[in-house]
Amino acid sequence: MKAGEKDSDHQFLVLEDDKDETCQSFVTQQNEASSQALCDAQFENDRKIVLELLQNENRLIRPRRTGKWLYEFGRSGNNPRGLWQRLPANEAVTHNANWEVVFDLDAFCKSEDHVWVWFGAIPAFFDPDRVLLVLSDGGSDRVRFIEFDCNRKCIVENGFDIAPSKADVSWLDTDTIILSSSASEGDATKSGWPGAIRRVKRGDDPLIAPVILRANSSDVLVNGTALQRPDDVPLIAITTYHELQKSSVTLLNYGSEPVLLNAPAEAHVSCNQTHYFYFTRSKGAYPTGSLILNSFKNNNSSYEQHRAVFIPEDRCALDQFLLLDRWLAWTVLDNLKPSLFILALDDIEAKPFEISLPEGSERVEISALDMEVQLDCNILLVYTQGFLNAPVIYQLDLGRYDGDAELEELTRSPERFDAEGMTTRLLEACSDDGTKVPYHIVLPVNHEQEMGQLPILMCGYGGYEISLKPLYGFVTGKLWLERGGAYVLAHIRGGGEFGPDWHQAAMRENRSRSFEDFAAIAKDLVKRGFTTSNKIACTGGSNGGLLVGVMLTRYPELFGAIWSSVPVMDMLRFHKFAAGQAWIEEYGDPEKEEDRQFLQAYSPLHNVKSRSDCSYPPTYIESNSNDDRVHPSHARRMTAVLLEAKQEVLFHEFGSGGHGSVGATNEEAVRWAMAFRFLRSVLMDG
Repeated sequence: MKAGEKDSDHQFLVLEDDKDETCQSFVTQQNEASSQALCDAQFENDRKIVLELLQNENRLIRPRRTGKWLYEFGRSGNNPRGLWQRLPANEAVTHNANWEVVFDLDAFCKSEDHVWVWFGAIPAFFDPDRVLLVLSDGGSDRVRFIEFDCNRKCIVENGFDIAPSKADVSWLDTDTIILSSSASEGDATKSGWPGAIRRVKRGDDPLIAPVILRANSSDVLVNGTALQRPDDVPLIAITTYHELQKSSVTLLNYGSEPVLLNAPAEAHVSCNQTHYFYFTRSKGAYPTGSLILNSFKNNNSSYEQHRAVFIPEDRCALDQFLLLDRWLAWTVLDNLKPSLFILALDDIEAKPFEISLPEGSERVEISALDMEVQLDCNILLVYTQGFLNAPVIYQLDLGRYDGDAELEELTRSPERFDAEGMTTRLLEACSDDGTKVPYHIVLPVNHEQEMGQLPILMCGYGGYEISLKPLYGFVTGKLWLERGGAYVLAHIRGGGEFGPDWHQAAMRENRSRSFEDFAAIAKDLVKRGFTTSNKIACTGGSNGGLLVGVMLTRYPELFGAIWSSVPVMDMLRFHKFAAGQAWIEEYGDPEKEEDRQFLQAYSPLHNVKSRSDCSYPPTYIESNSNDDRVHPSHARRMTAVLLEAKQEVLFHEFGSGGHGSVGATNEEAVRWAMAFRFLRSVLMDG
């Protein structure tokens, strides 16, 4: 192929142009090469196994309530894109229950001759049977909102139908929605996310509807939500994300001036109808990583009664937090072990209460049972799982709380792979600067027999304060663990496992710390006698794709294979795409010379060596054509540079799926089967 414009900083720029024939030809040729290399009989067998797992109707049901119904969305063999169905809220949640189909996504996609991906539904607080369906355009961040009548099971004639864009909505009243807009001229922030809040009445053109508030030019996005009040006059809460980890909330009420909730600038703020909390991300009146609760009066002016409900200790961090109508719930990771707490909001003297968790709960997540938390929404859902323990969903009715509380099982997943005899351990490696870096390792049956040569798949991320937590990954369990491979989850700096300080330690010019942490774990696996370097593969997606890209170019001797998904690979041009503007806080600004120097020092695309100088481990890079968060050109161009350097690389670009690689079960099965066929061909087949 012709490289087009090319110099030391801008290689293979033609691959940024999705419509260019050279770009399209490159993708086609590489897809053919990867399919020929990976899609053999073993791949086909794995694809069928994964497809059966994904389409098995005896799966985990994830119910959410609105009105008198429990709703859930699931995929099957007959409906690979999925059905939205419901069950009376007073009936047991089982697969054999009398589920009633409300919306058939497969039929809808067929009728429109377009690929839509289910992203949820937003019910109206004044009529729980009236919702806005949220459909992603092919799995991308661009979503469409369609007004839907659940009783009649049909799209509302002449109802709201907001064209796909990066947006969000909230019901204000029967004929009005609050639209967080990026579609109109001047509405998008420089990151491409919603930068304006518009009040859209039924029949209005959303592109010219009245603007309630606009973000500042430096903000990342704004989001507006209408909160139900006892007087039936909604309170509008507008959350402005000044950076990805820092936000403020402004309250709007009819006839009153806007009120900015009192919180530090370096914090994340959220609220319900009566209270708000903020999570501190720098040291001030409270330590970094604290959760502070406050309330506000009916006239929206906030009380000055800030209450610290959580202050972190060493190796202990806030994980999740959620406001229900009259309760605050939060989870904590104490040296990666989860715990759950609740606090009554209507009693200023109330103390936090810890909820006992079932044995084997390596991962705990919380949400409201109700799709939208409004008045009288006080049922908490608690999701538990572990590497080898299938997910279970419990409910906790805090409306009936009398000083004691136990989780009530709502539904559970069947076991999806044979974990008998497998074990997990939590270990630590020592990074270059002496920092102790934890990691989980899942060991297969009879792993002692393979000690010293154990195939290991390492997974990492290390960015944006995102914590990697144990997951019941049934595809990995079936295609990797059952076949004798071990799995490692790395809790490196840049993530949120130990709070904001753990994240901030690897930002900007200190990014290399996350790379050093990951490399230290790979070395530790060898030091402990589990394996040798050529038996270790590493994988990551998005920022994790960057991580393993750096492993390829900086630490090739530590790995036997690299699997990179939807990766960031060019650290000098990531900001040229709108979404990348939001990453400057995390990585640095390539337009500033001092930042450019440390970015270029580790940018995978700019540090590839010729095979004659250094032989890299076999690499598999995958991406999606409609990924509008990390443009697929990162993956394309990295592949082109590796090929030019005569390195061993396979590349596959899927047609849809967006950044999350979501979509129909048959498409997802192909993704999984190709990736694990690659891994086993390198690490297990000889």
